Amino acid sequence: MRELIYLFLIGLFFTAELFAQSRFDHAKPGYAWQFPRDHGSHSNYETEWWYYTGQLWGMGEEPFRAPARYGFQLTFFRRGEVTQHKDPLWDNSFLAHAALTTIYGTQKFVHAERRARGGISIAGAAPAGLDLWNHLWSARESAGMHELDFSVQEESNVTQLHLGLDARSIAPLLNGEGGFSRKGPSPEHASLYYSMPAIPLTGRISSSKGSEDVHGLAWMDHEFMTDALSPEQQGWDWVGLIGEKNEQIMLFRVRGKGSSAPFLSGTVRTPQATKILSAVDFSMTEVDFWTSLKTRARYPIAWKIEIPSLNFSTQIRARLNEQEIVAPPDAVAPTYWEGAVASEAGSNVIGYLEMTGYAGREKP
Repeated sequence: MRELIYLFLIGLFFTAELFAQSRFDHAKPGYAWQFPRDHGSHSNYETEWWYYTGQLWGMGEEPFRAPARYGFQLTFFRRGEVTQHKDPLWDNSFLAHAALTTIYGTQKFVHAERRARGGISIAGAAPAGLDLWNHLWSARESAGMHELDFSVQEESNVTQLHLGLDARSIAPLLNGEGGFSRKGPSPEHASLYYSMPAIPLTGRISSSKGSEDVHGLAWMDHEFMTDALSPEQQGWDWVGLIGEKNEQIMLFRVRGKGSSAPFLSGTVRTPQATKILSAVDFSMTEVDFWTSLKTRARYPIAWKIEIPSLNFSTQIRARLNEQEIVAPPDAVAPTYWEGAVASEAGSNVIGYLEMTGYAGREKP
């Protein structure tokens, strides 16, 4: 009898898997991008995320001349599911992460999470144009202006952030082959991926302790995919950097399990040209490490970045070591490190670093 039940469950599992695979599209070359439409949701792909990161200065302080006061992250995730519900909106679950790194004075890192199912209007993502919300957090775009509203809380102190990003002069940067971004040597493991780097912003940070006007530079990433990683891959290291001379650099390294070689890819845009990078064009080398007291994960928090063809070489370091987003016990999302970085020789390069798979395997 147990054998019959086992075979029945296995049959259900494979039927569901085949149904899921047939329902969702996989990333392929030649995608016809159209903006602002493609800022919106793509529910025909299983996984999608919108990342906003950036560094903030006080009014009157100049980026690259003074150290940033804050770093921020706001991320909206959408995950397609296979359900029997008649309303297709229920076939999506939504997750959002927010974080604020206080770099000056008493350094600290505070992060928060929001979760909801689709279909009940608490969270969602519009299909045409940028309109994202999860509870009271939101990211919306109109005529090239992106408005972000979110909050973090430490004990009883709630900090609200309202940031306005002026992307009217920022062209989307298509990563990989026209936005087809491989995550390994096999073309079926890939995403459709663009960035909007170096977006100037102004905003306000408010809490019970008062309000502060800020300005700074942000980076937006938007990816959608189905089965982007292979089972042999463990996680990735990603960095988005903005140089003092408006160099815009996106690099990532997808790590394999054990001693297998990582897969590297990147995109660089300078005022002169845009270049797609492969593993032979750049290197990312760990320089220093930090071990989390919460998860015991060991993260490389200082890196040497070299792009010989551009005569670019810098060493970046976390502005604060403890920028780990620890998933709650019942979470489906992984624990990962995401935080503000800058070059060690002054602040001529700033950006954000993300590292996954150090506290358990990542699977987008």
